[in-house]
Amino acid sequence: MAMAKKPKTLKMTFGQRFKDAKKSGVATFTWTKAQGGDGKRYTTKTKDEVSKKGTKASVSKLKKKKRADVKKAKGFKAKRKVRKAFRKAKRTVKKSNKKARSY
Repeated sequence: MAMAKKPKTLKMTFGQRFKDAKKSGVATFTWTKAQGGDGKRYTTKTKDEVSKKGTKASVSKLKKKKRADVKKAKGFKAKRKVRKAFRKAKRTVKKSNKKARSY
């Protein structure tokens, strides 16, 4: 009597699974244990695709610009206006960071 063969599970490397998911246009994929993975969810965005709008460097550039603008401004109200604009720009940078981190 012949025994039925077990279906062979396809073991894939992470790179192969990532490439397949990216090619199919899926935003996230699960690399299951049956595929040789760890059962976690991953995104198909690469490091380059994740925007880096609000890095620490851009915040320090904003601070330098603020200092220069405050020195140029004449009077208390003008300086206050510059500081307010800086705070708004800083908030925008933080929001863009938050959006970039969430997939």
